[in-house]
Amino acid sequence: MKKYNCDFHIHIGSACKKAVKVTASRNMTILNIIEHSIVAKGMDIIGLVDCGSPYVLQELSFLIREGILEELEEGGLVYKSDLASLTLILGSEVETQEGVHAVCFFPDLSRTIAFSEFLATKVTNNNLSTQRANVTSNQLLDFVKEHDGIFMPAHIFTPHKSYYGKAFTRLKECFGNRVEEIDVVELGLSADTKLADCIAELHNFNFLTNSDAHSVGKIAREYNVLQLEAPTFSEIKKGIKNRDGRKIIANYGLDPQLGKYYYNFCANCDKVLEDCFCDKQKIVKGVYNRIMEIKDLNFGHHPIHRPQYYYQIPLEFIPGLGKKGREKALQELGTEAQILHQISEEKLRKYFSDKIVEIIIKGREGSLSLQRGGGGKYGKVMV
Repeated sequence: MKKYNCDFHIHIGSACKKAVKVTASRNMTILNIIEHSIVAKGMDIIGLVDCGSPYVLQELSFLIREGILEELEEGGLVYKSDLASLTLILGSEVETQEGVHAVCFFPDLSRTIAFSEFLATKVTNNNLSTQRANVTSNQLLDFVKEHDGIFMPAHIFTPHKSYYGKAFTRLKECFGNRVEEIDVVELGLSADTKLADCIAELHNFNFLTNSDAHSVGKIAREYNVLQLEAPTFSEIKKGIKNRDGRKIIANYGLDPQLGKYYYNFCANCDKVLEDCFCDKQKIVKGVYNRIMEIKDLNFGHHPIHRPQYYYQIPLEFIPGLGKKGREKALQELGTEAQILHQISEEKLRKYFSDKIVEIIIKGREGSLSLQRGGGGKYGKVMV
């Protein structure tokens, strides 16, 4: 079996020259995403989460007809070049009646089209992605299971639009006895394995760490390494369930303190709550604080199947490293994943200042001093 770098939550800003995900960059086209995922980020498999839009489906169909993409017999689409290949998994992020987000992945274009047609009866404008749909989480789960898909609750702890962060204290409150039908859960940028495993219910699931990228630079800021026989939908389905030797062998992600919703935040003071001294607190709940409220386990309890969580500081987060410096490093050293985790300290010093190398190395060790994020503002690396 082989190891594959996978980011299963990437947004498409435009397709067929029309807007798809309004909050994503219009430069997030399918071909731009493919190029950046391969060349700059070192990904082998990506999940596109706006494929319910007819504009996206039209463009995917065109790319298949032109021979740029090819449907795989075992599910997914593949892009091949002389240097590399990339598997695309087709999905749609949906906001349910409960006001929470879930991503629904399907094996092939035909079943993704069927989902788009289903979704068109539930939303106001199906051309735009992640619209509020007149469908419950269980109805969504029904459709996914009937079409051999993968159901993934998205960024499960964020204070807006998530199962634990907003609507429920346990997934079972929403899904009842069907909770076991959930395939995998996505942690989100402000949580990690240490925090999530404070909830015993989650010990029954594997975790995915994905970028939720709205611009090309954000691709793979969190990603996963899966052990599979081949980069196909059917293999991924086995991998997220630890079946037949396939499995998730590593999660790579931000230290959750860097996430936009890590800690309680006073919107009135525009500060994390511990720095707030006003008497008119308008609190945006932090992921850490929410988990501490609803947890039923202390830190340190993990199921035997849980892989290692590796912290990373994306190049965009490193103070003093501008866009030109990042682009030069990617051209001369390799992909961002290689720079952050594989390239030796000695080689890094040939291209970066001592201060930047120190940040990269301490990022690998998880020993950086960080300013906590909250209220929609990212945390910062303290130098």
